Amino acid sequence: ADMVVLECIDLQTNEAVLTGEPHEKRKTTQADPNGEDTFKANMLYSGTSVVSGKGKGEVLETGMNTQVGLIAKRLGADNIQEALNPLQKSINLIGQVLALICLAVIVTGTTLAYASGFQDPVNPCATGDDMCTLLSSLSRGLLMAVSLIPHGLPFVVMVMLRVGSMEMASRSAIATKRSSVDYLGATSVICTDKTGTLTQGKMTAQRLIGLCRKGPDSEKQGDPYELGFYPLGGSSPNGGLFEASKMTEQLKESLDLKFDRQQRRQDFGGPGAPDLAAPAAASGQAPGVNAQLARAHLVCGFLTCYSSQIAQQPGGEWTVSGNMTEAAVKVAAAKGGLWDDGSDSASDKLVEVHERLADIEVPFTSSRKMMATVHRLATDGSLETLKFPEGATHVAILKGAPDRLMPQLKTVLARSGQAGGPLLVSSRDIIQEERSELEKWNNDLAQGALRSLMIAVCPLNAGDVASLGQTEAADDRLQALFRLPGLCFLSLWGIFDPPRPTVPGSVAECHEAGIRVVMITGDQRPTAV
Repeated sequence: ADMVVLECIDLQTNEAVLTGEPHEKRKTTQADPNGEDTFKANMLYSGTSVVSGKGKGEVLETGMNTQVGLIAKRLGADNIQEALNPLQKSINLIGQVLALICLAVIVTGTTLAYASGFQDPVNPCATGDDMCTLLSSLSRGLLMAVSLIPHGLPFVVMVMLRVGSMEMASRSAIATKRSSVDYLGATSVICTDKTGTLTQGKMTAQRLIGLCRKGPDSEKQGDPYELGFYPLGGSSPNGGLFEASKMTEQLKESLDLKFDRQQRRQDFGGPGAPDLAAPAAASGQAPGVNAQLARAHLVCGFLTCYSSQIAQQPGGEWTVSGNMTEAAVKVAAAKGGLWDDGSDSASDKLVEVHERLADIEVPFTSSRKMMATVHRLATDGSLETLKFPEGATHVAILKGAPDRLMPQLKTVLARSGQAGGPLLVSSRDIIQEERSELEKWNNDLAQGALRSLMIAVCPLNAGDVASLGQTEAADDRLQALFRLPGLCFLSLWGIFDPPRPTVPGSVAECHEAGIRVVMITGDQRPTAV
């Protein structure tokens, strides 16, 4: 459908299907005042793709009344000739080869028959009648050529395609044209998406990595803190978060026995292995930096993944909507008691206190491989277990690919030095040893076939927020955030997307048939391999 733009934030589209130009076009709520542009800046056209941003629009035209439909009418569907399929090309090639062979047989047969004085036994030629001998020799050559033509080939091809269609139908495949069987048979390379095609598309947060120094002024390398989610119930928000060193096989077996997929939340904590995602951990009953980091990880993930939703169906099954990676983080946050469906007053208050400034966020695009949301801080400059420098009124939460976000990090978290005190943004720059530590963890997650997601926080004062508000382009806002000295590493997430059970066998069959399988993915190479 063609739509008129009513609201938009950094909305850009690719209109190459209409204009032939590969460049992105920025959309606004106002039309071009000069009226020189054929495709207006306040219109979204059918067949074009949204490159970045978001917005709302009102449908004006549908079907053949859209710009794409009008172009199709002008071209005329009757003038568009279908391309020959591989089988038709092969048959045409066979026909050309047979024509050349037949021509050669006719010439050779006629010449030999004439040279040897061949006579038709039924109708012999009179002695000395050269023209009769020539015609009789030509007839001999034509008969030899006709015998070479495979008269049953069309019937054989028709039967072959019919049998192929029936075989596909028996395997629950729909073949609208018999020629589709031929296309499949001629396949030599299959390019397939990974997420949701080769995998189940049910991403689950599995591991969490944090880094924290012993004090805000410490220049020594921060200590890594590894946490793990368990049980892993796909889209189910029922599960706990534990220190990785305490996740023994015995603990996992006991949690599996207790786990009920349909319940919203169970108590998974036990002696020696507290559940860091439980409300008790958030209120301070579970001491230590692990509990503070766990709360900070979950709260920031919850606030920045606002577009994904969790719902329980009447049959008890849990489902998610929105981006699958964000949904995995949202489910993990729900394990910490964070909900945005109105069922939890504490979560509602959290969202209200830390209001999101939608006008200055940086939407995710495949070229950026990251996004950023800006949230208001509490009056004391805090966000749950995080405490930001004096003068900070807002915080930017950035999440995205580690290889894009890691080079921009300026510092890490640090303990306050007081028992039970909040986590602070270190006043010292991140050191090379800490970057190497993060790269090591990122590679470790990738080697475990986990998708990596990095989250960072950046405190903002009133001047920073005002400057971002005056910056129109999202890329410029992102670069402005990169230039701030407080861009601080928060967490590294390891997200698991299980492969479909049928994939290994299908790939093996393709290889046996001589078909090369190419996987297309935005993941890091070690994760994909």
